[in-house]
Amino acid sequence: MAAFAFGYDELLLDAQSSVVPKIAMLDKGIQNKLVGGKLVVAVVHDPDEADIAKDVVSKITANAKKNSTISIKAVSVEFSQLAKSEMSIIYILGSSGANVQKAVNIAKQKGIASFVYDKGDLAHGAMLTLNIERSAVITLKRSALKDSGVSFVDSFYKIVRVVE
Repeated sequence: MAAFAFGYDELLLDAQSSVVPKIAMLDKGIQNKLVGGKLVVAVVHDPDEADIAKDVVSKITANAKKNSTISIKAVSVEFSQLAKSEMSIIYILGSSGANVQKAVNIAKQKGIASFVYDKGDLAHGAMLTLNIERSAVITLKRSALKDSGVSFVDSFYKIVRVVE
């Protein structure tokens, strides 16, 4: 319920929390991106959204226990701590364009996928988002994929909407 106070859609947060680790596991090089043998999902947020981030971490952790063959760990990370954090994929909550760009640049440096809550943040170089239209739609930004060095399994490209 707290998500509504900050402008987040609870249904969308649930869907994204479920799909982010699954997308990470479709990365052909995921074994090289594990941290201590675990897939680490960094949920990146502004300081005033720590409660939302903790809620997302809980959702990812609960979904991971049901559906994963790889051990998954979700962590809440403020933008200011991002450069020091180890991760396998980054999930960026809503923030300023500068913060999103900073997080995207770190993801590119690490060669990991960047997933954003807000589709508008694809304009800041993020790679992926999921929206709910008539059905759930995963959007992949082609240029962000090309710049990142991330390569997904072939079947993933059949289920995403690619944008320039």
